[in-house]
Amino acid sequence: MRRIKITWAKPGDILGYPILRKDGAILLNVGVKLTEAYIQQLKELGITHIYIQDEISQDIVVPDPISIETKMEALRVIADNFHRSCRGLKLDIESVRKVVDSIVDEILSSEQVLLNLHDIRSFDNYVFSHSLSVTVISIVVGRRLGYDDRFLRDLGMGCMLHDIGKLDVPKEILDKPDKLTPEEYEIVKFHTHYGYRRLIDQNGDLPATSAHVAWEHHERYDGSGYPRGLKGERIHIFARIASVSDVYDAMTTDRVYRKAYSPSDTMEFIMGGSGILFDYNVVSAFVKSIAPYPAGDVVLLSTGETAIVIDVNNDFPLRPVVRVLKDDGWEDIDLMKKTNISILRSLEE
Repeated sequence: MRRIKITWAKPGDILGYPILRKDGAILLNVGVKLTEAYIQQLKELGITHIYIQDEISQDIVVPDPISIETKMEALRVIADNFHRSCRGLKLDIESVRKVVDSIVDEILSSEQVLLNLHDIRSFDNYVFSHSLSVTVISIVVGRRLGYDDRFLRDLGMGCMLHDIGKLDVPKEILDKPDKLTPEEYEIVKFHTHYGYRRLIDQNGDLPATSAHVAWEHHERYDGSGYPRGLKGERIHIFARIASVSDVYDAMTTDRVYRKAYSPSDTMEFIMGGSGILFDYNVVSAFVKSIAPYPAGDVVLLSTGETAIVIDVNNDFPLRPVVRVLKDDGWEDIDLMKKTNISILRSLEE
């Protein structure tokens, strides 16, 4: 399968990856033949990209870091706990613990070296999908750093609930399609305080260290972050990991007010902030964990040709195996062996 802009979709295309509602239920499943009505509905939901199956990409496998069943359950658990907290009820921490255990188990048992991350989401399920993506990326980075199961599980629980403080931010500010005013931005920044307060008030059900993800994921290594301007290792390691994951997922996701950056451009930004905005060791582990050109992505080559990424070279991720589209078919080439050809950019931006 391959990933395309929703504006490229046409009636008759076959869906290659399910479209999930924000509560994890399936809206459209794999194998559905798209109609004009379906395409229009997806556009109205704010879905900007989809995966399709066609002759040229039918043998391309896009590995998922976790199973679709676990993803569905995780989104359901996140949605349920956000709704519980919104109603003033105690969080169901046990449900969070169970689904994080499943995520950690699947990641630890996987032989996948580099994550192929390109989630399919709508504008209205951003917070829930973002929470899940930050959880998955952070666990993978924590694993790369050599931390044990207990560390990864506590980290994952904090990441899954790290944005729960946004429940206390006025919706008209949170969903504003334009740039925030300085006053509005100050209000948004308080979601870290609100989130920590909601999580720490769980009578010990949630580890206090997990709650620090909500409080500190916007802190920056040089002290330029918020809410407390913490520097270096004064920032909890959970938050140092989550901050990189949070920025990566936010930048690579389409928002109402801007288009997504490509994975490669986002990784370049994060690497540029290594030792300044972000912990050097965390960034080092991160860049060894994420594919800058994920399988299924459509890219422009230095030859002027269009290609689909079909496999990632783990040792040299900037030079994947690609399928070059020709007038009379296609040709698969390994960019490790064709050193005179490089990828210029993703065509999905």
